[in-house]
Amino acid sequence: EVTSEHGVICSPHPKATQAGLDILNQGGTAIDAMISAGSTLSVIYPHMCGIGGDAIWLVDDGQIQTITGIGQAGSTLPAGNKITERGPASCATTAGAIKSWEIALELSKQWGSNIELPTLLNQAISYAKNGVELSASQYYWQKKRKALINTLPDLKALCSSKNGNFSKKGGL
Repeated sequence: EVTSEHGVICSPHPKATQAGLDILNQGGTAIDAMISAGSTLSVIYPHMCGIGGDAIWLVDDGQIQTITGIGQAGSTLPAGNKITERGPASCATTAGAIKSWEIALELSKQWGSNIELPTLLNQAISYAKNGVELSASQYYWQKKRKALINTLPDLKALCSSKNGNFSKKGGL
């Protein structure tokens, strides 16, 4: 059971939710909590959330504001006039999530937060260094995309255990 007297947070993974809740319990703002949870998701739920993606924030401090971390689209097609399925020519936009965190963090400071970015990233850094159990969702998608992953050596290395086999649900 997870409880808090300082706020509520929800994410698609309990470890990310806990990271955000820890920040709330330290007196952080909702923005601080979401940056902590978002950075943690980037590590432990990378197939769905990542720092290389976009972000849209709806923030309410009495007046609803939006923060859009959506990258710019290119103005011309890559060589060959084709956007490929994988690789550098597959990018349709540039990542905007990190910039949105920067903008949101400035707003959080205006709300009185004194928690610095390194503190917000602590859980994500710890999981990146020490590993985390493979979620059922990530296991499902790795299994479904096994043929594609096998063609991408760097991704295959990230999806495999030390012996080279695909990581199993619950494995590191």
